[in-house]
Amino acid sequence: MKNFEEYHDLYLETDVLLLADVFMNYTIICLQDDGLDSFHYVSVPGMFNDSLYKSSGVKIQLISDMDKYLTVENGIRGGMTIVSHRYVKANNEKCPDYNSSKTKSWIIYEDMSALYSGAMTQYLPTKILDKVTPEEIPVIQSIASDAEIGYMLETDIEALINLHNFFADYPLAPEKQIIPENWLSLYNERLVRDKEFRRGKYVSGEKLLQTFLPKKNYVVHYQALQLYMKYGLKITKIHVALKFRQSPWMKTYIEENIRKRKIAKSNKDEFGVIYYKLKNNVIFGKQMENVRKHMRVEIL
Repeated sequence: MKNFEEYHDLYLETDVLLLADVFMNYTIICLQDDGLDSFHYVSVPGMFNDSLYKSSGVKIQLISDMDKYLTVENGIRGGMTIVSHRYVKANNEKCPDYNSSKTKSWIIYEDMSALYSGAMTQYLPTKILDKVTPEEIPVIQSIASDAEIGYMLETDIEALINLHNFFADYPLAPEKQIIPENWLSLYNERLVRDKEFRRGKYVSGEKLLQTFLPKKNYVVHYQALQLYMKYGLKITKIHVALKFRQSPWMKTYIEENIRKRKIAKSNKDEFGVIYYKLKNNVIFGKQMENVRKHMRVEIL
C-alpha cells in the first residue's frame, strides 16, 4: 500500500463486501424461516409483521367505523414500565461511607424479562364487533382472560382517598394530560423563569401522568379494569363499551422465536440471538404504530 488513495479504496471495498456478506446471511435466514425476501421490504418491522400474519394465519378485520376507531385510539396511551425513586441512599457495608450504627440496606434493580413477548402471548382482539350499552355488558369481574369475547370500556374512575398512601409511588390508570402551570413544583418554576433555559415562557405538551384525579371518559381494556377494581378503584360510570372477538393469535409466533433464540444462544450464535429477539420486539412497536404520524414521501 503506497498511499492514502490505495488505503481508502481497500477500506471501502472491504467495508462493502463485509456488509454484503452480512446482509446476504440475513436474507438467507429470512427466506429459510419465513419464505420472505428482505429485498422486497423497506423496513424490518414491516417484514416481520408479514411474518407474523403469515405464520398465524389469522385474519384481522380493519376498523372501518370512525367512531369505533376513535374509541380504540383514545385507549392508546403508552405505558409506565418503571417504578423507581428519584433518590435513594443505601447503607451498604461494602461502601466506604458505611455506618455500622445504622441498619444495613441495599439498592436492588429488578427487571422483567420478555415484557413485550409476554404481553403478546395473551388473548388479543381480532375483530371489533359492536358498541354495546352498559346494560349489555356482563359483570366485569366474571369475564375470563381467555374468553372468546372481550370488552373495551369507556368509564369514569375514581381513586378513593383511603388508597392514596398505598399507591403513592405508582398511582393506577395513567392518563394523557397537558400539565397546567399551577401544577409545577418550585424547582420547575425556577427553571421556567430561567431565561437561558426556557426563555421565561412555560410551554407544555401532552404527557402521560399518574395521578389520583378522577378519570372521565377513560377508555380501558376489561382486564386492566378488573385489576383496578381488585385494588379498590371505584367505577362511577360506564358510558359505552366495544365488544370484540379475541384469541391468542400471536402466541405460536412469539414462542417459536423464543425457542429458536434459546437454540441460537446454546450454539453461541450471536447473530441468531439478536435476530430472534428482534423478530418479537419490533412486532410490538409495529402493532402499536401511530398511523397519524405517517408521512407521504415522493421521489422526484
